[in-house]
Amino acid sequence: MVKRWHCTSVFSPDENTDSITRHKRRLAETRGSSAAPLAEKIIVMTRIILIVQIALIGAFFYCSWQADQAMDKAGIGNLELWRQYSSYAGFAFYLVVCLWVITIITVVSSKRFTEKSSQIAIGFPPIIMVSGWLLYWFI
Repeated sequence: MVKRWHCTSVFSPDENTDSITRHKRRLAETRGSSAAPLAEKIIVMTRIILIVQIALIGAFFYCSWQADQAMDKAGIGNLELWRQYSSYAGFAFYLVVCLWVITIITVVSSKRFTEKSSQIAIGFPPIIMVSGWLLYWFI
């Protein structure tokens, strides 16, 4: 006679379901207590960084325009004023790029890239910079 082995679960289906439910409940409580304020802080931080980036982009365009006004296309003009405004514009540009990279790193590390505010904070500054640069060709 051949014996057949029958594998049975250690837990009954009711016990297994209860442990999964308890585990899900514990995860929800953990997320609710510490992750929710962190998520709100990240959203607020991305909005603040977006406002600062927009202000810096405005400063970049203003300083670039002033530098263009200070120096004529023929190279005749106030070289010191042109250098000053060009350095301000470069500083504003590099700050925008640094803040943009910080925003990307923060959003990806916190896994909040599916939220609308995070997507706007990541996509909006490059669109403004490129569209502003294209507008300089027509002004």
